[in-house]
Amino acid sequence: MTAGPSIIAWMDFDQADLVRRLVQCLGDRLGADLAGVGTPDARRGGELSQAMGATVHDDLRELLASATCDIVLLASPGGLGEEVLQADLHALLDAKSRGVRVVTLSPLPASAMDLHAGGWLRSRQGVTPSECVRFVPLARSGRGFVALRERLQDFGRISSMSIEVMSRPSVGSLGGHLFCAMQLAHALMGEIESVDAAYHPPGPVGTLRPLPGDTLRDLRGGLTAHLRTTDGRGITLLASDRASSWSRDLTILGDGGQMRVSDDSLEWIGVDGEPVDSLTPSVGDVPRLSDGGVRVIADAIEGVLGDHPAEAQPVDVGSVLALAQAALLSTKTGQSESPETIQRMVRAG
Repeated sequence: MTAGPSIIAWMDFDQADLVRRLVQCLGDRLGADLAGVGTPDARRGGELSQAMGATVHDDLRELLASATCDIVLLASPGGLGEEVLQADLHALLDAKSRGVRVVTLSPLPASAMDLHAGGWLRSRQGVTPSECVRFVPLARSGRGFVALRERLQDFGRISSMSIEVMSRPSVGSLGGHLFCAMQLAHALMGEIESVDAAYHPPGPVGTLRPLPGDTLRDLRGGLTAHLRTTDGRGITLLASDRASSWSRDLTILGDGGQMRVSDDSLEWIGVDGEPVDSLTPSVGDVPRLSDGGVRVIADAIEGVLGDHPAEAQPVDVGSVLALAQAALLSTKTGQSESPETIQRMVRAG
């Protein structure tokens, strides 16, 4: 019997339950096993090893450069790529050259500035570091979103859209959810002219409200935004890691009527109010609706392993990061900001 894929997870200690459930889900499907763990907090490495029942690694760069496994899961990227360190990028390139899939739950790099200034787009033997790490889960990997792509040509032009991407703090970060939502907006609506956003940090309402940083790294709380395309269409967006449960929901209005899409379902109602098409969860998929997103993340990781068509499609990382950074800038200025402003800053820098 062929052994399943081996996984080494780099994570914060409070992500132990998430990683344990992810590995169990992938183990049930593919026979995957947890071959090792590591954490940015070296003082807790031994404790984490004992809790997870796996060998501990204490250096992420060395792990990427030399470890023998099928997947390195960056549940937390730690300081990877936080500074312009070529050793980090070379380690990612080394991992890809050995056939190791590096999957991250947080966007890497974490800003448009880092993408261009940090060497992420510098090719070595035809491969760039940005190609060596895959963010999961993008909405496009869900069954409902796959079905949406198959029906878009028949639906016609989209006139407006709303996106919600939410979870509990233990499953995802605001930075990850915002990247996912912006990628979906860009993929379905094209070039975005302006973003008007508001940030909602964790903590009681009425207390001192800190502003977010300039990157998606360690971003927590919630963000709401209105996006305007260059041809005048509109998108509303809500991303949060302070929800009670996992959900990714999309509503589109357009020539074909209305569609509501989630990870596991699609409902298309025509302009006459009559049903056109639908996709509902099968009996085996029902638990996905209440498991906090673990199976959705596992779906995406499985897709990366199997080179699933939905996961193999290239992502315009530069445009998506510029959109996210424009939203963060808008939360500070209190006015609409343009992704083109971010792109000009990148070119100037």
